[in-house]
Amino acid sequence: MTAEAVPTSLDDAVAACRAALWAAIGTAVDTLTSAQGADPVAWRSDATKERIKGKVNEVTGAAKGDTGQELKGKAQKTMGKAQRKIGEIQEDMDRDDR
Repeated sequence: MTAEAVPTSLDDAVAACRAALWAAIGTAVDTLTSAQGADPVAWRSDATKERIKGKVNEVTGAAKGDTGQELKGKAQKTMGKAQRKIGEIQEDMDRDDR
């Protein structure tokens, strides 16, 4: 939100938040589409792989006492979860467009 677009009411604030959220989802969809193709089902498959790699890194890092690897694993798991959710949202949007 820019300084010029300061909401004047709760309704304006909600509308601005909604617009920003959909813009962020649209950007994420565009990024995933360019990186992994246009099929959201494939995104979930890749998201599962990312979550598994993250869990492996997290557990390995914890076992070795490597905090950096453990945190990397947690970040990978979080990215996988976000990617899966974005894929689900895109599938819902595609379904609604039909």
